Amino acid sequence: MENLTEEGYIDGEILIADFMMASLNLNHRRWIDNDINYVKYFDHELKYHSSWDWIMPVCKKFYYLTIPGKDGIQFMFRCQEMSNSINSFDTITIFEQMVENIKWYNSL
Repeated sequence: MENLTEEGYIDGEILIADFMMASLNLNHRRWIDNDINYVKYFDHELKYHSSWDWIMPVCKKFYYLTIPGKDGIQFMFRCQEMSNSINSFDTITIFEQMVENIKWYNSL
């Protein structure tokens, strides 16, 4: 996900918001995040790519998923990659890794 455009980041933000089960108000195209004081956000206001406080709950949720069978081995590898990205202390690196992890998870 190197050199993402603004649109690419917004697509990743939406993917993560959906994974986190934030609800989308279709009438106003606003996301409602129940974990952040029921605040409403437009797509471009999501902060998973720029805020440690936003991206860490995503990492935690992914880490505690249960993936059985042969996909479990790939899952362990993805958790290790996630840990490596967290160790970079760079929210964009973590964001990009989590977008890839969630795309993989959604393909199962």
